[in-house]
Amino acid sequence: MHDGFQEIVGDIVERIATGEFRTETDVRRGIVDPLLRKLGWPTNLPRVVEREYSVEGGRVDYALCPEGKPLVFIEAKRPRGVTDAGRKQLFGYCADHGVPMAVLTDGRDWHFYLPLRSGSIDERSLPLVRICSVAVDACNMLRRYLDFSAVANGKNIAAATRDLEQMRFQLACESTWHQLVEGPSPEFTKLFEEQVWRKVPRRKGDNIAEWIRLRAQRPSPPEIDGGGDGKAGKGSSGGGGPKPTTGGGQYVLHRNDRINCRHQWE
Repeated sequence: MHDGFQEIVGDIVERIATGEFRTETDVRRGIVDPLLRKLGWPTNLPRVVEREYSVEGGRVDYALCPEGKPLVFIEAKRPRGVTDAGRKQLFGYCADHGVPMAVLTDGRDWHFYLPLRSGSIDERSLPLVRICSVAVDACNMLRRYLDFSAVANGKNIAAATRDLEQMRFQLACESTWHQLVEGPSPEFTKLFEEQVWRKVPRRKGDNIAEWIRLRAQRPSPPEIDGGGDGKAGKGSSGGGGPKPTTGGGQYVLHRNDRINCRHQWE
C-alpha cells in the first residue's frame, strides 16, 4: 500500500541525521504527531488523541482513544531520554487505567509493551523498532501496532501478543540449547555420540564433549522466519535484518534485536 507513510518516515530519518530534534517538544511535534496522522489518527480531535492525559500523579503525553477509552498510552522523550524509571512509571499508569499497550519513544527508538500481562517488564517488552532507515520493516511494525483501525478493533494487541509469545518461545529455545551445549549432560553427550558414530567410524582420540563445547563458542546467525520483500524506500541502504510480516504471518526476533539498526545519534 503506497500511502506516503514511508516518505514521511524517510523525511524524519533525514532530519534525525541532522540533529534537528533536540527536545521532547521537538520529538512530539516533528515525529510523533505526523506519524500518528499518517497512521489514521485525527490529531485535531482531543477526544480521540488526548494530549497530556491526566492520571494519578502526573500526565501521559498521548492517550489514543478511538472509542472514547484510552487503548494506548504514548510517552515521548528527548533523544536518548528513555529510562527505566520512565518505563516503570508508564507501566503504573497503564495498570491504573487498564490500558493494554504502552509506547515509549525518543523519536528514533520505539519501545512497545503489553503492560497488563504478567511477568517482569522485560517479559512484557516487544522487540525494539528503530526508524533510522526506511526499510519496510519499521514502517510495517508501526502500522501493526499503532494504525488507527488496528487499535480500534484490537488487532494490534492480538498481533503484539502473538509476536511476544513467538519471541519468548525463541528465547526459551536458545537458552535451553546453550545450557545443553555449554555444559552437556552425560545423557546428551551419549545421544549425540551415537548419532555421530552412525555416520562416521570412531577414531582414537575423538572427543565429542570437547567438540560440543568448542561448537557452542562459535556464534550462529539467528533463524529468521520473515515476510515482506525487504525493499527499502528513500534514504535506506536496503540492508537485511528481521523481516516482520503483516497479516497472519509470524516473525522470529530476540528481545535485544533492533529493527533497522543504523546508528544516527551515537
